[in-house]
Amino acid sequence: MEYIKRPKSVSVIASLFFAEGFLWLMVVIPGLLDPSNFLVIWLAFIGLFEVVSGIALLNGFSWGRSMILRFAPFVIVLQIAFFGFNPLLLGYIFGYLIILLFLMQSNALKYFRSDLSEYSMFQKHYLSTG
Repeated sequence: MEYIKRPKSVSVIASLFFAEGFLWLMVVIPGLLDPSNFLVIWLAFIGLFEVVSGIALLNGFSWGRSMILRFAPFVIVLQIAFFGFNPLLLGYIFGYLIILLFLMQSNALKYFRSDLSEYSMFQKHYLSTG
């Protein structure tokens, strides 16, 4: 039985989400000392979301892909609510559309829908023997 390798586009997107989320958390964590700042709490939540979804994508979990595809528009709406509409927001929207394109390609769909992904094979081989 041969496993399905992770597409390079999924690896790149997952790594970018993980790195961006990690950087967000490093910037926002000192601001969490003041819990009255509602914006900092939301930014920390977004950073945590990006780290978790990046790790889930790297491990081949389809819920990580679902998190990105369903929650990223919510993050865009939050940015409009807190910061207003600006030209930088068009970059976020364009980036989301590119991520949507790559995560909905046939090879990525096949990778996330199969039980033969790299992590699943590792899990079946090492974690089920005992």
